[in-house]
Amino acid sequence: MITALAEATDRLTATIVALEAWLQSMELGVTAVVPLLDKNLRFGKDGRDWRLAVECKDGSGVRLLLESSRQLRVAAIYEIPALVKALKSESETKLGEVLAAVDFAETLMRKTL
Repeated sequence: MITALAEATDRLTATIVALEAWLQSMELGVTAVVPLLDKNLRFGKDGRDWRLAVECKDGSGVRLLLESSRQLRVAAIYEIPALVKALKSESETKLGEVLAAVDFAETLMRKTL
């Protein structure tokens, strides 16, 4: 018999899967980290895929959010707005850096030729 808590936890898991897919669909190409209880919530590359993960603040370990405790998964939901804000900020910073490098290289080539 499925309990109400088990059903709610299944919904939580499905919600995290959907949030992760939503973040992946943005194709931001950057990593961001925000505080999560005594750990950090991170959206970044895990191998070839972009995933939500929980990392120890001392850098000693990383675990996918979907594989983390229910307590961490619940807390993470409330940190998603801060994570999205951090991802947007990091994406804008990286865009500026890339455009500056391209401008520099193009200027260099015009002066050299």
